[in-house]
Amino acid sequence: MNKKKILLSLIFLLLVALNMNPVPVSACSCEMPPTADIALDNADAVFSGEVVSINEHIKESGYVVKFNVQRVWKGLNTKTVSIYTASNSAACGVNFSIGEEYLVYTHRYEETSDAMLTTTVCDRTASVANISDDLALIGKGDIPTKIEANDEPRNNNIYYFGILTIILTGSLFIWRYIKKPT
Repeated sequence: MNKKKILLSLIFLLLVALNMNPVPVSACSCEMPPTADIALDNADAVFSGEVVSINEHIKESGYVVKFNVQRVWKGLNTKTVSIYTASNSAACGVNFSIGEEYLVYTHRYEETSDAMLTTTVCDRTASVANISDDLALIGKGDIPTKIEANDEPRNNNIYYFGILTIILTGSLFIWRYIKKPT
């Protein structure tokens, strides 16, 4: 009888262990980055700039990093831009520091709620102190001419509230018109 209990206990533990689902975990894994000229061709925007603010993204797990843009190679012509990066390097986020200047390679990332520009540790984004090889391949860039960009994350709640108000008001008028005694 004791051997049956032990055997049943082992079978039970084995079944429990087989039914356990592993928790999905993602870690950043990058291929060797392309040369600067190829990375420039593949990027949606490339610029150098000083980080002026770092804030948590409204909806995504990550940060919105605002730059004062000094030079532009592709995709921008504004003196300021905000980009998205993941919250840590394990999720491929770049660890930016306020006051530091970077050469930033970005892509439009459609999975963020507002499809803003984003960069990762897998891109060639680096401190300007470490970009002499990149500059030899991509040149000096241009100075941006526009003062502001409408690149901040958009909060569409006010628009939804306005549309809802119009629909409710219209519905109220229609309901009152239908209920009106003739």
